[in-house]
Amino acid sequence: MRSPNDSYTIYEKLLFLHLMKSQIPQYYQSTKRSEQNAKVLRKPLTPAEKIFWQMVRNRNLLGLKFRRQHPIGPFVADFYCHDLKLVIEIDGDIHELADVKQYDKERESYIKELGLHVLRFKNEDVFLNSLLIEQALKVMLGDLIPGPSPARRRE
Repeated sequence: MRSPNDSYTIYEKLLFLHLMKSQIPQYYQSTKRSEQNAKVLRKPLTPAEKIFWQMVRNRNLLGLKFRRQHPIGPFVADFYCHDLKLVIEIDGDIHELADVKQYDKERESYIKELGLHVLRFKNEDVFLNSLLIEQALKVMLGDLIPGPSPARRRE
Protein backbone atom coordinates (compact mmCIF):
# COMPACT_ATOMS: atom_id res chain seq x y z
CA MET A 1 0.00 0.00 0.00
CA ARG A 2 1.36 3.41 -0.96
CA SER A 3 1.57 6.30 1.39
CA PRO A 4 0.42 9.78 0.28
CA ASN A 5 4.09 10.79 0.03
CA ASP A 6 4.93 8.14 -2.62
CA SER A 7 5.40 9.42 -6.14
CA TYR A 8 3.10 8.24 -8.91
CA THR A 9 3.87 7.72 -12.58
CA ILE A 10 2.35 10.09 -15.10
CA TYR A 11 0.13 7.24 -16.32
CA GLU A 12 -1.23 6.62 -12.83
CA LYS A 13 -1.94 10.32 -12.43
CA LEU A 14 -3.70 10.51 -15.81
CA LEU A 15 -5.77 7.42 -15.02
CA PHE A 16 -6.76 8.90 -11.68
CA LEU A 17 -7.72 12.22 -13.30
CA HIS A 18 -9.79 10.45 -15.95
CA LEU A 19 -11.59 8.34 -13.36
CA MET A 20 -12.29 11.39 -11.23
CA LYS A 21 -13.45 13.40 -14.24
CA SER A 22 -16.08 10.81 -15.07
CA GLN A 23 -17.37 11.20 -11.49
CA ILE A 24 -17.79 14.98 -11.83
CA PRO A 25 -21.51 15.63 -12.44
CA GLN A 26 -21.18 17.99 -15.42
CA TYR A 27 -19.44 15.30 -17.47
CA TYR A 28 -22.32 12.78 -17.22
CA GLN A 29 -20.16 9.66 -17.59
CA SER A 30 -18.40 11.02 -20.66
CA THR A 31 -16.29 8.56 -22.58
CA LYS A 32 -12.62 8.95 -23.38
CA ARG A 33 -13.60 9.20 -27.05
CA SER A 34 -16.13 12.01 -26.47
CA GLU A 35 -13.56 13.89 -24.38
CA GLN A 36 -10.99 13.58 -27.18
CA ASN A 37 -13.58 14.63 -29.79
CA ALA A 38 -14.53 17.65 -27.68
CA LYS A 39 -10.90 18.71 -27.45
CA VAL A 40 -10.49 18.49 -31.25
CA LEU A 41 -13.79 20.30 -31.90
CA ARG A 42 -12.83 23.23 -29.67
CA LYS A 43 -10.20 24.39 -32.12
CA PRO A 44 -12.18 25.15 -35.30
CA LEU A 45 -15.37 27.03 -34.39
CA THR A 46 -17.92 27.44 -37.15
CA PRO A 47 -18.75 31.10 -37.91
CA ALA A 48 -22.15 30.74 -36.18
CA GLU A 49 -20.57 29.11 -33.12
CA LYS A 50 -18.02 31.92 -33.00
CA ILE A 51 -20.78 34.56 -32.90
CA PHE A 52 -22.71 32.64 -30.26
CA TRP A 53 -19.56 32.06 -28.18
CA GLN A 54 -18.96 35.84 -28.12
CA MET A 55 -22.47 36.21 -26.65
CA VAL A 56 -21.98 33.75 -23.80
CA ARG A 57 -18.25 33.56 -23.05
CA ASN A 58 -16.71 35.10 -19.93
CA ARG A 59 -20.11 35.04 -18.21
CA ASN A 60 -21.45 37.68 -20.64
CA LEU A 61 -24.96 36.24 -20.51
CA LEU A 62 -26.57 36.78 -17.09
CA GLY A 63 -23.29 35.93 -15.39
CA LEU A 64 -23.65 32.26 -16.38
CA LYS A 65 -20.65 30.10 -17.20
CA PHE A 66 -20.90 28.30 -20.53
CA ARG A 67 -18.53 25.65 -21.81
CA ARG A 68 -18.10 24.96 -25.50
CA GLN A 69 -17.74 21.54 -27.09
CA HIS A 70 -18.52 19.88 -23.78
CA PRO A 71 -18.58 16.05 -23.49
CA ILE A 72 -21.84 14.59 -22.21
CA GLY A 73 -21.88 10.81 -22.19
CA PRO A 74 -20.83 9.62 -25.64
CA PHE A 75 -21.79 12.96 -27.22
CA VAL A 76 -20.30 16.45 -27.47
CA ALA A 77 -22.60 19.43 -26.90
CA ASP A 78 -21.87 22.68 -28.75
CA PHE A 79 -22.45 24.72 -25.57
CA TYR A 80 -23.28 23.71 -22.01
CA CYS A 81 -24.24 25.62 -18.86
CA HIS A 82 -23.97 23.42 -15.78
CA ASP A 83 -25.79 25.88 -13.48
CA LEU A 84 -28.94 25.53 -15.60
CA LYS A 85 -28.31 21.99 -16.88
CA LEU A 86 -28.69 23.48 -20.35
CA VAL A 87 -27.31 22.28 -23.68
CA ILE A 88 -27.38 24.68 -26.63
CA GLU A 89 -26.84 23.37 -30.14
CA ILE A 90 -26.09 25.51 -33.19
CA ASP A 91 -27.27 23.60 -36.26
CA GLY A 92 -25.97 24.01 -39.79
CA ASP A 93 -27.61 22.86 -43.04
CA ILE A 94 -26.51 19.26 -42.53
CA HIS A 95 -29.03 18.97 -39.70
CA GLU A 96 -31.82 19.17 -42.32
CA LEU A 97 -30.91 15.72 -43.72
CA ALA A 98 -33.26 12.93 -42.64
CA ASP A 99 -30.59 10.65 -41.14
CA VAL A 100 -28.98 13.54 -39.27
CA LYS A 101 -32.40 14.63 -37.95
CA GLN A 102 -32.93 11.10 -36.65
CA TYR A 103 -29.49 11.07 -35.02
CA ASP A 104 -30.19 14.49 -33.44
CA LYS A 105 -33.52 13.22 -32.12
CA GLU A 106 -31.91 10.17 -30.47
CA ARG A 107 -29.06 12.28 -29.11
CA GLU A 108 -31.46 14.86 -27.70
CA SER A 109 -33.53 12.10 -26.10
CA TYR A 110 -30.41 10.71 -24.40
CA ILE A 111 -29.43 14.16 -23.14
CA LYS A 112 -32.94 14.87 -21.81
CA GLU A 113 -32.94 11.53 -19.98
CA LEU A 114 -30.00 12.91 -17.99
CA GLY A 115 -32.27 15.74 -16.81
CA LEU A 116 -30.79 18.38 -19.11
CA HIS A 117 -32.63 21.00 -21.17
CA VAL A 118 -31.81 21.35 -24.88
CA LEU A 119 -32.17 24.47 -27.04
CA ARG A 120 -31.41 24.46 -30.76
CA PHE A 121 -30.71 27.41 -33.02
CA LYS A 122 -30.06 27.37 -36.75
CA ASN A 123 -26.91 28.99 -38.14
CA GLU A 124 -29.03 31.49 -40.10
CA ASP A 125 -30.77 32.62 -36.91
CA VAL A 126 -27.41 33.26 -35.25
CA PHE A 127 -26.15 35.21 -38.28
CA LEU A 128 -29.29 37.26 -38.89
CA ASN A 129 -30.83 37.59 -35.42
CA SER A 130 -28.03 37.33 -32.89
CA LEU A 131 -29.34 40.25 -30.82
CA LEU A 132 -32.84 38.77 -30.84
CA ILE A 133 -31.44 35.38 -29.78
CA GLU A 134 -29.49 37.03 -26.98
CA GLN A 135 -32.59 38.85 -25.72
CA ALA A 136 -34.71 35.68 -25.96
CA LEU A 137 -32.06 33.72 -24.06
CA LYS A 138 -32.03 36.31 -21.30
CA VAL A 139 -35.80 35.97 -20.92
CA MET A 140 -35.79 32.13 -21.13
CA LEU A 141 -32.76 31.66 -18.92
CA GLY A 142 -33.93 34.24 -16.43
CA ASP A 143 -36.94 31.98 -15.81
CA LEU A 144 -34.70 28.94 -15.25
CA ILE A 145 -32.41 30.64 -12.74
CA PRO A 146 -33.45 29.80 -9.17
CA GLY A 147 -33.21 32.57 -6.60
CA PRO A 148 -31.14 35.66 -7.29
CA SER A 149 -29.52 35.77 -10.72
CA PRO A 150 -25.88 34.59 -10.98
CA ALA A 151 -24.91 38.09 -12.11
CA ARG A 152 -26.17 39.51 -8.79
CA ARG A 153 -24.50 36.69 -6.79
CA ARG A 154 -21.07 37.78 -8.02
CA GLU A 155 -21.48 41.36 -6.81
